[in-house]
Amino acid sequence: VGETTVVTVSAFHVFISFWFLYKAIFVFKLQPDPSWFPCTVGIAYAAIKTWLYYPIPGFLLMLLCMIYFFGTFFTAIYRATVNVNIAAPVCFISLSAPSITMYAMTIMAQPTLEQEAQLEASPDMMTWWKGIHRTLYLPVMHSMMFLSLVGLVSSLQCLWARW
Repeated sequence: VGETTVVTVSAFHVFISFWFLYKAIFVFKLQPDPSWFPCTVGIAYAAIKTWLYYPIPGFLLMLLCMIYFFGTFFTAIYRATVNVNIAAPVCFISLSAPSITMYAMTIMAQPTLEQEAQLEASPDMMTWWKGIHRTLYLPVMHSMMFLSLVGLVSSLQCLWARW
């Protein structure tokens, strides 16, 4: 029951995010702002839950989350900073996009049970796993932490300017 619920809800979230982006970009011709993050980058939560049951689809959802993040974050930060018509609570959401993505990546960097058994059985696999973390995962996490701080500064600046 849990697997079916998670997969169904995750698929629905993906459908809703595609629908939302289609309507926002092509129908209403809107530019990204921080209020887009729960529907788009929030797919990271679906990625984590799906990853627990099915690792490959979970990673694909995480890739979709990263595409959404990098596709909307910088424009949203810029718009929140220069457009005084965006409400202060919406601007505060700027902090959520990188932090949600970083949270999901932290959980998904853990090995699955099958991978853990392989890592314990083979020292070469453990060396490979640590190498992947050093060369790929840690730089990405440091970048996401930096972008979280950028989101925090943007949120505080927007709150200061509007209140």
